[in-house]
Amino acid sequence: MSRYSNTPQTIRMSAGDNEWLEKQTKERGCSRADVIRDLVADARNCYGIPPMLRQHLQAAAETEGLTLRQYISELLRAHAQKLGGRRPAPAPAPRRAAGRRS
Repeated sequence: MSRYSNTPQTIRMSAGDNEWLEKQTKERGCSRADVIRDLVADARNCYGIPPMLRQHLQAAAETEGLTLRQYISELLRAHAQKLGGRRPAPAPAPRRAAGRRS
């Protein structure tokens, strides 16, 4: 018995996203479905960050009025600035997605 649902999924995406997805399948040597499963798994478990740390990050994001995705992006931008010694481009204005959490 397969561990995956047999329900087919159709996803509309931009041409750029589709090209990126195709590139990923070639680089990884796997199917589009495998790449999408990996992306979903990464989003669900926040790239393998332990649950306790995810909770701390989520709380800090909420304090800043950001989604978890936006908060992690800010952390990475700040870290890149330290590594590169250059001032990064300003971050886009935070937008809270109504009813959605990362």
